[in-house]
Amino acid sequence: MDRLKKIIIMALFLCFTTLQGVSAQEATERQEVEQPSSTTGWYGGIEGGVPFGISMFSSFGADKTRAGYVFGLFGGYRFNPILSAELTLKGGKTSLSARDCCIASDYWLGANGVTFHSAAPGVNGYDYSVLKSDVSLQQYGVRLNVNMLGLFAATRQSRWTIEVSPVLAAVGTKAKVKTIADGDRLKKDNTRWHLGAGGNLQAEYVLARNLRLGVYSGITWLTGKGMDGIKEHMHDANWIWESGVRIGWTFGKCDRKGKKNVSDVSEVNPEPA
Repeated sequence: MDRLKKIIIMALFLCFTTLQGVSAQEATERQEVEQPSSTTGWYGGIEGGVPFGISMFSSFGADKTRAGYVFGLFGGYRFNPILSAELTLKGGKTSLSARDCCIASDYWLGANGVTFHSAAPGVNGYDYSVLKSDVSLQQYGVRLNVNMLGLFAATRQSRWTIEVSPVLAAVGTKAKVKTIADGDRLKKDNTRWHLGAGGNLQAEYVLARNLRLGVYSGITWLTGKGMDGIKEHMHDANWIWESGVRIGWTFGKCDRKGKKNVSDVSEVNPEPA
């Protein structure tokens, strides 16, 4: 009787182990069917973020930090799990004000656009501490994305991508220097064009077979005169730091090399003869 119990227990254990193994195999195959591909082909999307300008004035001013906004479109081609290239088009606005050191130095901006070390007799103007510069932004760029996870076989087919993205762009800025309190305009510049160069660090996650959601942060350095319309005399910085969110869509069929796709479901679970 004891031997019979042992045989029954052993048989039940073997059955349970076999069923568990089959279930695990089916789950793995189902996951392979549902996993997104490391897509190649065309893609596009929208992005939006918060830019901060650093020039003679700064978005991190003495009085407070001023966050701007930017929205845009991007479209490109993914060559393989590692490389993709895209074009970007976006516009927005940011604001800058005087830094602590400029206020401490008693700088003063005349209505003629000339900076003085203190109030100039007979010249209308304002102390730096009461001014801000509202800067309109537009950018037309090209970006190369290098997926660091694609360099390793273990993460090449992951839903995640972590990309280093060098950027080269034409950036247009248009500054309006105003008083902080009531918005009286002291100075308005025409659009200035700069060559912008820099890069982003961005991470994306595949929500569905064609849909991607990502975040990014990066810096673009600008050539030429300062974006804020204030004459350079202490600081030679001229760059934009931007962080935001990307939503992308991959066009066309997404095949995963070496994995089964949706059309292969019948092969994963063949019908009994």
